[in-house]
Amino acid sequence: MTREDLAAFPDALIEIYDRIREMPHIADGIGCSCGCSIMPGYRSLLTCFYKTGMAMGCQICQGQARLAYGRFKEGQTLEQIRRATDARYG
Repeated sequence: MTREDLAAFPDALIEIYDRIREMPHIADGIGCSCGCSIMPGYRSLLTCFYKTGMAMGCQICQGQARLAYGRFKEGQTLEQIRRATDARYG
């Protein structure tokens, strides 16, 4: 979703979406732990941030995104980030 799509939402939520847009290749390699995986068309945490995804109102999707982004900015690999999110949310 674009910033324009999210204009009516709080800045904190917009920031999470900005972070996902910065690292789609990471978000696409992480599974979501909130139950999104049972939704039709689900692929990864990235899917949670599509217009039809649950991230807009889901604290778990948002938390996983925050954790992944922090690790991404530290220079961790996808595998390291995946292990961290699994350990915390899995």
